Amino acid sequence: NYPLAYHKVGQIFLRGKNYQLALDNYKKASDADPNFAPVYRDLAELYYMANQYKKAAENYDLYLQKSKNDDPETKLRATKFAFVADDYAKTLSILDDINGKINDPMIQRMYGWSYVKTNEPQKAIDNLNSLIQKAPEKVIGDDWKYLGRAYNMKAVADGKTYDEEGVKYILKGADLDTSAAESAVTYKEVAFLYYGAKDYANAATTYEKGIQLDTVKASPNDYFYLGLSNFQQGVAIQPAGDADSVNLAAKKKAFYIAADSSFATVTVKTPEWPIGFYWRASSLYNAYDRQENVEKGISAPYFDKLIELVGKDADPSKYNNYMKLALNYMGLYATSTLKDPAKAKTYWEKLIAIDPNSAAAKEGLG
Repeated sequence: NYPLAYHKVGQIFLRGKNYQLALDNYKKASDADPNFAPVYRDLAELYYMANQYKKAAENYDLYLQKSKNDDPETKLRATKFAFVADDYAKTLSILDDINGKINDPMIQRMYGWSYVKTNEPQKAIDNLNSLIQKAPEKVIGDDWKYLGRAYNMKAVADGKTYDEEGVKYILKGADLDTSAAESAVTYKEVAFLYYGAKDYANAATTYEKGIQLDTVKASPNDYFYLGLSNFQQGVAIQPAGDADSVNLAAKKKAFYIAADSSFATVTVKTPEWPIGFYWRASSLYNAYDRQENVEKGISAPYFDKLIELVGKDADPSKYNNYMKLALNYMGLYATSTLKDPAKAKTYWEKLIAIDPNSAAAKEGLG
């Protein structure tokens, strides 16, 4: 009985974690007898372990077809394969077929998750709340995340950026994650929602948590939005000359310095991207007294690097708005601090070329 023999050999290799030889023998079993059902179940599990979800779902379907297994528990397992293969219609179809035949909270879970994916948030909320109420001991972090996303979907449909309760549920799910990397991704998902709603304080706090949870995989984009979140908090503080203005000015500066720290990481991770240097220069430009900044050239290295990188770009015109501030600053710096009229002239000429109405450039060029 060659199919059975190959199948058993494959299982031995699987237990020994020799996955390629397990796969080879499973395929030999299916080649020897295409109707030998058990091997398709094991192939599905093997492909699932390898994150090849579509192949996993296809092989589990073959197992059900060839075994004619109509057991609801077995079909419930099929919903997981269909779901991870992004076949949500099939997931829901199988769930409808077995619903009421077994009492398993995973049915409500798979319904809830699938309804989020098919943009039916209220059905998702109903099923996930049912799961949480009936089997709280079975609830996992992803259940809270999908519930929160469903509430957010309803909020977006109503013209809002997110639902406060929904965000709390998503973060609750993140805190239940056993993987710091998965938790980090979820925190950054929420941080982006906060940023989109201009809730910069919560955005900064949540980006920081996400980055801290998985510093190795923290992307330039993560640091960039953390920097922007702190920068915008600095912008929002406007000392009005009252008794507390000194404290407010110090707080404002601290946000800009924090922003610069994040943008510094961006420039290290993406040294050829001009925008990172622009935001470093702008953060420092706003952190210090303008005259002090120009006299000491605090922003000069970063504006200079921006100008250099833009000069190498095939289409420098797309950076014109960034270049206006950079060239204006460098023209003033070369004039008043470096006392180098020739160098200043090169900056003023570049500025007048992209901004013919620049008063500073006209005055600099006489």
